[in-house]
Amino acid sequence: MDPSDQVKAQRLDMFLRRWTQRHPNWAHSDVPGIGPLRSAEVLAETLLSEAAFAEVGLATLLESPDGQLVRTVVVGLLPPWQRLEAELLVKGVMAAAQAKAS
Repeated sequence: MDPSDQVKAQRLDMFLRRWTQRHPNWAHSDVPGIGPLRSAEVLAETLLSEAAFAEVGLATLLESPDGQLVRTVVVGLLPPWQRLEAELLVKGVMAAAQAKAS
């Protein structure tokens, strides 16, 4: 990984670790851990409402092909049995980055 990508990945990793700890039921819309998954759009709105998310460097996240940088960070963050949640988080982060860029 390019050194500048490594810095971006570390910033995103730190933000997402703190954010998921503060919001343990971030992925589910109703019953914690049981209810349906939120949509990527709802998750993106939630992420955009966090001031710290802006410090991650949203525009640079869009530079990695198919969100590979985001995907790499999320896969390292969530356990393998949370595949659906991981995919939701990747889509949510990318949707937030695109919304901020436009």
